[in-house]
Amino acid sequence: MIQGGGKQKLTSCRRGVQSCKVVLVCAGFFAMTAFAQTNDPAQANGPARTNSSESESPERNAPTRADTNREVIRTYADFDLEAKNYSSAEIVLSKYLAREDQDGILWNMLGLAQVAQQKFAQGCFAFQKAASLLPKGEDRSNALYNYADCLVQGQHLQEGVQVLNRLISEGGQGKTCAEVALDKINQHQIGAGQSLPPYSVNSRGHLRVSGALGFGFDTNVLLLDDLSVNGGVSGQSSAYVSPALQASYWGTLFRERFDSRIMASFTDYLSAAESSYNLAYERIDFLIGSGSFRAGIIQEISYLNRDPFQLYFLNGGVNFQKKMRVDSVTEWDFELPIKYQSYAIDQTADPANVRTGVDVVAKVQWLKIFGSQTRVSSQVNGEGTFTSGDNYKLLGVDWPTQVLVPLLPFELLNTFAFDLGYSDYWKNTQGRHDVNYKVGLGVIKNLSTHLRLSVDFSYQVNSSTLETASYHKQVVGLNLGYDLL
Repeated sequence: MIQGGGKQKLTSCRRGVQSCKVVLVCAGFFAMTAFAQTNDPAQANGPARTNSSESESPERNAPTRADTNREVIRTYADFDLEAKNYSSAEIVLSKYLAREDQDGILWNMLGLAQVAQQKFAQGCFAFQKAASLLPKGEDRSNALYNYADCLVQGQHLQEGVQVLNRLISEGGQGKTCAEVALDKINQHQIGAGQSLPPYSVNSRGHLRVSGALGFGFDTNVLLLDDLSVNGGVSGQSSAYVSPALQASYWGTLFRERFDSRIMASFTDYLSAAESSYNLAYERIDFLIGSGSFRAGIIQEISYLNRDPFQLYFLNGGVNFQKKMRVDSVTEWDFELPIKYQSYAIDQTADPANVRTGVDVVAKVQWLKIFGSQTRVSSQVNGEGTFTSGDNYKLLGVDWPTQVLVPLLPFELLNTFAFDLGYSDYWKNTQGRHDVNYKVGLGVIKNLSTHLRLSVDFSYQVNSSTLETASYHKQVVGLNLGYDLL
């Protein structure tokens, strides 16, 4: 795509332009002048060979007028694309390809010009033609990636996923870019009508920065990780405002794929009571791996202003991930985070209530795309928490599931989610068992290439044999997100 980092894509498709553009234009001017003065149409493809001695001439491998003319067309089209004269570039390229249709580089450039004008059907044809003409290598990988990008932008998400899987199966230089794009699609960060991340095969990688601003109302504030059991607030409703910032970088490190993410948010509960409550949260992920396997480190910190503002929760550990693609629209994900967690704010005289310890979660997720945009993800998590205090040792399982269904006439993405969980605090002195369920509804609207709006509602109930740990809450929120880079 031209917008949102498209210049990198344009740059990567210009391998045919090897020398200085000014020199090419000057050379092209004289070549086209000579070409225009040639009356014999046969001369357009170079001098005719009349005998074998001519074919063995030292000038046999010299560039023909057709070669020079092709380079001139590439250069002029390249200038138009950089100047965002997409219509002009399309006209120049279309006229040339109408009579010389075997140049994959030019078909790729034509596709870029057409996609920039929202001509997705024509652009997809051009990229497909380019991929069919180009040999395996960077140019072909670029054309296939652009083809997938065009399909996704043109509301054909499933077909775009199929092309990305094809690019992965071919290996080579575009494999990492395709894997990153598929991850973004499966994580619902990219949907139909949006562009894929910029194509690049160099080690510099890609940086993406996004921000969000959320507003909402919570009917039961600060019921976080059993905070109510330790003197937290229960039953207090409040409006809230929550700004967030996230930076992601993906590229290569030691010739392996490298993904990283840093996220920070701050939630201010605008309670009418005598005290206000704020929660600051930060998370860092670093993952490196080859193919479908990745491993790395994770770290989370939460701060809470329980007068004064102080550290509430800290954890860190390692994470292992494995992806297994069944076909172009079905994927299994396996994840094993192992963390050491500390509740620094939880200073208690009773050793049985200390929650510092090791937490292990085994996750299995199934993802599938139905039709062009409908996506279903279902996950089973098994968790074991081995704290210093017996009251918080637990074994649990939960089943989160999400369905995303498009409402095409209004270009909306409807979400439905539910989560059912069970936790057994197997050494709790009061024999604690919790059953938790949560349902949610949401609507997502892409206002522009970089701006999106979402409205969400959730209802959550925790039923526990420990009375102070039982609660229910509703949250309604409005979020505005913007991709800064």
